[in-house]
Amino acid sequence: MQICITYNKAGMDYIDEAPQIAFGYRAKDDTMEEFIKRHKHQHCFIKTTQSEIRNPSNIERFKALKEASENWSLVITIEDQTNLDLFINVLKDLCHTYIFDTPARNWIELQDQLNRGVSEVYIAGYLGFCWPDVQKECEKFGVKTRAVVNYADGANYKGAPVIKKFFIRPEDMRHYVDYIDAIEFFGPGNYQEVCYKAYTKGEWFGNISEIILNLNHELDSRRIAALFGEARVKCGMRCIHGSRCSICHSLERFAEVLEKTDTILQPK
Repeated sequence: MQICITYNKAGMDYIDEAPQIAFGYRAKDDTMEEFIKRHKHQHCFIKTTQSEIRNPSNIERFKALKEASENWSLVITIEDQTNLDLFINVLKDLCHTYIFDTPARNWIELQDQLNRGVSEVYIAGYLGFCWPDVQKECEKFGVKTRAVVNYADGANYKGAPVIKKFFIRPEDMRHYVDYIDAIEFFGPGNYQEVCYKAYTKGEWFGNISEIILNLNHELDSRRIAALFGEARVKCGMRCIHGSRCSICHSLERFAEVLEKTDTILQPK
């Protein structure tokens, strides 16, 4: 599993250490080519939009970059589904590989992206609880999996309890290494550095909402039992499909009891 850090300021820690680097495309920035060349041993992900790619000057720039180097991919925001197949044919002339920035949250969305020729696919929502099956399906197409792990995503199930949103704690990453090819972090530069350190070490000493954004839930990560991540990696969110599974809820209550007794779980 590789870690991708988003570059958005000069002097960021870990920018030379991370296996992957993501950054936003700026047409007026003439340093992009040199940046990619300087980081030739890392893979760069250039975040751009459908409308930017359609700009003739940008088309020529990406064509030239494709000839110059292979250690980069385009991450595209699709703004218009009209003539999407035609747009993808244009893409293939501009870059070696491309992915969409919208995550697949259900099987229909996953199949749609796999059939569009992406090299990797972001996974979130419901599919974030089906990793073994997701990985098998992606392998059929030779597509890698990615996830933004520090953002609690529950877009498909807005009524679901906060603790049942998709996210991955640093401590739980070991349960996902066989299924996720790369992880990313949501947040500004300083946050990227904090997350990189925490997820590399596999531990977070403090309130889980300080590192998992959009969680809005006070819970000490040191009081969440290891079973939490082990169960969620392949539970299929059966709790919302009529099952009596209550692992997330039970471990949440257990953590609250530990807090009242000022008890910390020791990592194995």
